[in-house]
Amino acid sequence: MGDVKETIKVVKGHIDKLESMRKQLRNYVMETLNFNRDTMRETLNGAMNDQIEKLPKKNYALKKN
Repeated sequence: MGDVKETIKVVKGHIDKLESMRKQLRNYVMETLNFNRDTMRETLNGAMNDQIEKLPKKNYALKKN
C-alpha cells in the first residue's frame, strides 16, 4: 500500500508541475499576442496617419486643375 501512496504523491507532483508550466505558457502566449497586436496597431495607425496627411494635398492638386 505504501508504494501506491508514493506513486500517487509522485503523480500529483507531476500534475502540479504540468499545471504550473501550462500557466506559464499561457502567460507567455498572451504577452506575445498582446505585443503583436500593439505593434500592428501602431503600424496601421502610422500608415493611416500618413494617408490622411496626403489627402488634403491630393484634393488641392485636383481642385487646382
